[in-house]
Amino acid sequence: MVSVGRDTGVVRRHAGAWLQTYTGRQFWPLEPDAGDVVIEDIAHALSMLCRFSGHCSRFYSVAEHSVLVASRTGVHGLLHDAAEAYLLDIVSPLKHLMPWYEEAEKNLLRVIYKGLDVREPKPHEVQDVKDADHRTLMTERAVLFDKLIPWEVDEPPYTNMSIRCLIPSDAEQLFIDTWEELRARLSKDT
Repeated sequence: MVSVGRDTGVVRRHAGAWLQTYTGRQFWPLEPDAGDVVIEDIAHALSMLCRFSGHCSRFYSVAEHSVLVASRTGVHGLLHDAAEAYLLDIVSPLKHLMPWYEEAEKNLLRVIYKGLDVREPKPHEVQDVKDADHRTLMTERAVLFDKLIPWEVDEPPYTNMSIRCLIPSDAEQLFIDTWEELRARLSKDT
């Protein structure tokens, strides 16, 4: 496939399918380019994606979830599901049966970090995000499911976390505001 870059006019070749992003870019999720990554696309798409494949009691976005994880872990928590803006949110039990998807997601996340000028997380930060993600998941489970059945994740829920179930536009703005706050904090640290 041959395309002309939206902003540069440069002809690029990509194999596979592309998608049009919220900001009007062509994006190849399986051959991502860091120059095509913008936080507005990520925030918008994640705000429109419902967690749990929509099987929760009310709409609850991946964007709001990401902000909650970020409240415990910072920028890496905010971006831990950013690849889902381009590859969709697939529930973990199914995702683990799709190694090619997991690899595409990891590759895309590396490109997202590069495109947003965020260093990749160190191993202990990856673990911190994973732990916060699991505890947030259990908190969400307690709030968003009327009927509780056993799950494999057994982290205790947070007792001081508020699940608000924001409408997409509010979740999108919260994600952007959190991004700007975290970026400002990172700028001060360097």
